Amino acid sequence: MRWHVAGVKMRIFVMPFGGGPESPVNPAYLEAWAPDWAPNGGRIVFSSHIFQDRPNGAIFTVRPDGTGLQQLTTPPWPLADWQASYAPDGNRLVFSSDPRYPDRCCADLYLLTADGKAKPQLSTSRKIK
Repeated sequence: MRWHVAGVKMRIFVMPFGGGPESPVNPAYLEAWAPDWAPNGGRIVFSSHIFQDRPNGAIFTVRPDGTGLQQLTTPPWPLADWQASYAPDGNRLVFSSDPRYPDRCCADLYLLTADGKAKPQLSTSRKIK
C-alpha cells in the first residue's frame, strides 16, 4: 500500500503482493492520507482532507478493493480528526483530535470502535506544532 500526492488530490493505492497493477481504494476528492491496514487485512483506515480549506478533516475506512467506504468521524468546523491507527485486535482505532482546541494549538488522543460508534477521550493535550 502506498499513498502519494498528485497536485492537490491524494489517493491510496494497493497492489497484489507478487506485483501487478495498483488500484486506487478511495475517490480522489477525499484527498486521503495516513493509511493503516486493519490487522485482519479487511479494511484500511485513512485521514481525509474532505472539507475545503481545512487541514485534516475526518476519519474513513474502506475495503482494500475500494468498496464499503465509511466515514467514521464528522468533526464540526473548524475542528479535525486525523491519523487513525488500528489496535492490534482490530476492534478499535486510536486517532488525534482537537475538539477542545478551536485554535488548533493542541490535540488529544481518542479511541473509536472500528464501526465508529464510541469516541472516548484517551489522553490530555499534546502540542501538535
